[in-house]
Amino acid sequence: MSDDEWVVIRQVAYPHEAHLMRSILAGHGIEAMVPEPYLLGVQPAYSLAIGGVRVFVKQADRDEAIRLLDDFVTASTIGAPGP
Repeated sequence: MSDDEWVVIRQVAYPHEAHLMRSILAGHGIEAMVPEPYLLGVQPAYSLAIGGVRVFVKQADRDEAIRLLDDFVTASTIGAPGP
């Protein structure tokens, strides 16, 4: 797999969750993509049927992106400051 290939790092139920993750990654200089943003915005009940909303990053950024999102979820979930 080349470093320029897009890989899925998260699948979430709602578009706003995916766009929040994309914004977090962009704030750290990591290009992320949320494809097909309109279907679930119009028909959110389809989310589980189509596997949710996917967040993609380039393979080269995969590990750092996962770490950033894991840190964000942990900090916001337990109320602790991030690293």
